Amino acid sequence: MGHYNPKYPTLEELERHVFQRLQKMFGKVLTKVLEQMDAEIAEARDKRRFRLKDRRDVHIDTMFGPLTIKRNDYQDRENGRYIALLDQYLAFDGRKGFSPLLEQWAMALAVAGPSYRHAVKQLETFLGYVPMSHEALRQHLLASEVCEPKSKQPAPEVLFVEVDGLFVKQQKEKGGKKKKAKELKIALVHTGWEQDGSKRRKLKNKRHYFHTGSEPFWEGFESFLEQHYDYDATKTKLVINGDGAGWITACQEDFK
Repeated sequence: MGHYNPKYPTLEELERHVFQRLQKMFGKVLTKVLEQMDAEIAEARDKRRFRLKDRRDVHIDTMFGPLTIKRNDYQDRENGRYIALLDQYLAFDGRKGFSPLLEQWAMALAVAGPSYRHAVKQLETFLGYVPMSHEALRQHLLASEVCEPKSKQPAPEVLFVEVDGLFVKQQKEKGGKKKKAKELKIALVHTGWEQDGSKRRKLKNKRHYFHTGSEPFWEGFESFLEQHYDYDATKTKLVINGDGAGWITACQEDFK
């Protein structure tokens, strides 16, 4: 055995190499599946209504790495608008540049972690590539608050609300003086819990509210509820959970 001295990679190197190879493999599979679905949608669509206009490359960052798919764009003859039917069928927006799963993960890390940079660094450590800049994540997170909902949910009897504040570091002023960290006020709204196939519980009908307006937090939050739900303040009960910060406990005065 003395002459037999093979050189093997460490388990960490081997695991990372296999993971990256699997990412590329699954990325190719996902690309092929999406393009096949798009072709089937094109064939089965209402051709009198949806006119095929173009076939364009769409770049999407995913858990498997960055993907480029060729996707059909259509013009809706009823209203003149342009639409990607693949996005509509699969409930995602290709213009964002993120897959829904990667988007949810990034936003969860940003909300739970100390900073946007830290969230992006965690994504890079796990995925092996940088799917977005910390500024892109920040802008996307803040834009989520002002997006119009596709449809309102029916008025629920009870809404559960988890409230927290995330302190975000700001850039230095011109004189080099440090700015105070800005607190981003966030609410996670859901309608309860359900059990998935792995016997784990997950939140039902999650929606996030990021407060960026000048009005008090709870006023802005109630406007958010009215936008996203058939909300009736006299019928819907709110179960609110948060720490003892003054702006959080102010909910007792606003909602009695």
